[in-house]
Amino acid sequence: MNRLVYDVSTGEQMSVPLSSEETAERTTIAATEQARQTSADAFRTQISALAQTAVGVRLQDLTQAQIKALMAILLYESGGVDPATLQVRPLEQWAG
Repeated sequence: MNRLVYDVSTGEQMSVPLSSEETAERTTIAATEQARQTSADAFRTQISALAQTAVGVRLQDLTQAQIKALMAILLYESGGVDPATLQVRPLEQWAG
């Protein structure tokens, strides 16, 4: 792995190899992000599948799981959920 460095004296960018520590750190960060993204994608798929089971069901007949899935989708679509963590954001950040 390399990083771009700006040489002030020449005004050019140079590609400089990363140290083994920097490479290891970047690899760990990338692996962690990939695992988080995979987990978030799986959760979104699960929520979407559960919400889909509510199609055609009368409101009074919805199960608690269906209500939660529908609420999660509404919160996500309205900006009430942090897409990186899938946690509900503070109300002042999204509710007007």
